[in-house]
Amino acid sequence: MLAHLPSKYYHSMQNRSLIFLLPSLLLIAGCDGPAGLKSSLVGDWVGRAERAAERTLRDWPSDEGPKTEQEVEGVLPTDLEKLPEFQVGLLINRDGSVEMDLDKTDSMTGSWQLQPTESNRGILQITVENADSEQRRFIVLYLPAEEGEKDRFLLSEQGADPRYGRLLFERR
Repeated sequence: MLAHLPSKYYHSMQNRSLIFLLPSLLLIAGCDGPAGLKSSLVGDWVGRAERAAERTLRDWPSDEGPKTEQEVEGVLPTDLEKLPEFQVGLLINRDGSVEMDLDKTDSMTGSWQLQPTESNRGILQITVENADSEQRRFIVLYLPAEEGEKDRFLLSEQGADPRYGRLLFERR
């Protein structure tokens, strides 16, 4: 039916269809975007130093590489990994407040804001409420749960040397 219309009318109708289709596609593609990342981070988390070998496995470019951490060779441990084992508790609340603790002792409260950069990445700013009102910015990479696993995310301080390492948080 459209083939019988003069060319200029056909193209005009085609452009209108694209104009109406584009917002729908953006809405569908963006459903798990910035708002999705923010809501995914809300909850109770426990973190530890990410092992360099597990990072290598996760970041390996193909399925043909090593399958276990024991198979990863020649990877130097990060500075965080060299520290005595520790746990960081992080309670991220929907109202913008955050509670943190180190090995269930030194606890701090503050606020958090997220600036999404991609659907599963962003800049997490945490302001600790103390005499100095310290503010730190972290790069966050959300790792959705795979079968049999819990949700996780990686946290590294913005501007830090990559050899320092990252914290791997898992939902409690």
